[in-house]
Amino acid sequence: MARRSVRNGGGALTAAVAVLLGATACSASQPQRQSTPDELASRAMERIRTAPSVRVRLERTGSEAMRVDLRVDRGGSCTGRIISADGAADVIKVRKEFWLKPDEALWKAQFGGGSAAPPPFKDRYLHGSTRDEQLSDTASLCDLAGLHRTLAREVGSGPFAGSDPVDVDGRQAETASGKDNAVQISMAGRGEPIRILQHGEGTVTATFTDRGKPVHATAPPPERSVDLDRLR
Repeated sequence: MARRSVRNGGGALTAAVAVLLGATACSASQPQRQSTPDELASRAMERIRTAPSVRVRLERTGSEAMRVDLRVDRGGSCTGRIISADGAADVIKVRKEFWLKPDEALWKAQFGGGSAAPPPFKDRYLHGSTRDEQLSDTASLCDLAGLHRTLAREVGSGPFAGSDPVDVDGRQAETASGKDNAVQISMAGRGEPIRILQHGEGTVTATFTDRGKPVHATAPPPERSVDLDRLR
């Protein structure tokens, strides 16, 4: 059994997930007022707080390089893929149950003790509770409400300064910078795509899209999963 859990970037990741926001739509007959940097940042936190669902794409450079692509909602559903230096895994969450399907590299690094993956469990999902020590760090990425509470503390209340507009997924986006330019928040149009850059030991780039779209997370059939207790 592995002595460590699948970890995914810690505070830098939660900081990256801080900015799902958008400009409030105005009627066609009224011009839209330019937001102040503080207003932009404030709406960012409100947008993430009220999002019923979202797709999060994240890339981190540096010693803990990783990539994440998750669709998550407030009803307890989550699905997607996480790639770290140790390997890659598909993840599924349905309410309080969590499934993680590691590739061979991740099997060896985190569950196989450096040996080959046990043949009976290869290409199958590991199944357990979201509170399981081996899964809780990864499962926490699928808790939208919990992420917002963490982000509210880490992003803070500013002040924020205006920055030059940038291109986000082919759309011009307003930008505000905070924490001595360590964090840059960008938003386009009515709230997506949204991007945040965080500079520290590495650079975190997170993009948020598909706000409000359904998340289709279905538990794998029993023959395609194995309870973590069997590995212990």
